[in-house]
Amino acid sequence: MQRNNSDSPAASDWYSVAKAAAEITTGRRSIYKAVRTGQLRAARIGGRGDLRIHKDWLRAWLEGLAGDGR
Repeated sequence: MQRNNSDSPAASDWYSVAKAAAEITTGRRSIYKAVRTGQLRAARIGGRGDLRIHKDWLRAWLEGLAGDGR
């Protein structure tokens, strides 16, 4: 039986805020602000409500920013 760990393909599709920020070379504050304002979709998990961002959601947000000319 295989363990489901962070190296599995399904888990690698989900980013923490820090990993999402690193992936697109921005600060974590930018990620939190985009989530708070509804520009970037995120899921809350765990008792503390940690955010996870799917790589497709991150890509869509970036494409939206590029389309806005920002």
